[in-house]
Amino acid sequence: MSLDAGRFDDCHGDEWEQESDRIEAINGDKGMLVLKRNVGQKIRINDDIEIMITGVDMFANTPQVKLGFIAPMCHRIDREEIYWKRKLEKVEK
Repeated sequence: MSLDAGRFDDCHGDEWEQESDRIEAINGDKGMLVLKRNVGQKIRINDDIEIMITGVDMFANTPQVKLGFIAPMCHRIDREEIYWKRKLEKVEK
């Protein structure tokens, strides 16, 4: 379900760069901003996190996107499956 980005102006302002950028409703007051980027382009999260599209490869006829993250060391960055594994290990202790 696509939402009008304008509904999020109070959180994000109205500085959307492209008409193709849109927010997808995923859960309650949370949304997912869907962007199209090319290799070498970056995405910023606040002032301290930068994500760069470093490549797109084909693996078993499926495209795989390579991402590079630049963030302060205090931010833990994990693939989702590693994140949930760590969460479960904490609960089990």
